[in-house]
Amino acid sequence: MCWKVHPTSLSTTSSAEALLGVIAGGSGTLTGPAVGAALVLLLKNYASAYVERWNMLLGLVFLIIVLVMPTGIVPGLRKLLNLRGGSR
Repeated sequence: MCWKVHPTSLSTTSSAEALLGVIAGGSGTLTGPAVGAALVLLLKNYASAYVERWNMLLGLVFLIIVLVMPTGIVPGLRKLLNLRGGSR
């Protein structure tokens, strides 16, 4: 069986979405990239139905994540839960 890869599946947009998922979720963790990929897919699928420029919305969400949680979503939430649990 011969598999063929179409050039559109290797586009810059697809590569950027994968990279954004890894960075947003947290590249130093095992679950971070999965969380980031889920976030990117949810934004892509749901926001594109309502917003014509969903890439701009994805960029805005990514910018907020980088400013609020520079290490990513998973490490940021873990740190937040540790701080919250330690103050009891």
